[in-house]
Amino acid sequence: MLTLNDIIAGESRNVEFKETLTPKSLHYLKTVVAFANTLGGKIIIGVEDQTHRVVGIPNDTISNRHAFRWRFTTIVSKSLRQGRFRWV
Repeated sequence: MLTLNDIIAGESRNVEFKETLTPKSLHYLKTVVAFANTLGGKIIIGVEDQTHRVVGIPNDTISNRHAFRWRFTTIVSKSLRQGRFRWV
């Protein structure tokens, strides 16, 4: 479980903050691949990575975690199948 102290501690080798989850952004997808190629990690969505300010996520995301996980998984797997990471 993520705590406020985890956010205050900031990013690390296995913790990465992302403000939003956008299908067109390769930035967070690079993080997914990097974590997959190492010991893993956590991507915390809803926190600005520079300021550590909690911006949150949309209410519909909170109320439907299953749909959010499905959306995230779909975006990642579709990007990998399309060969966007040949350079990784």
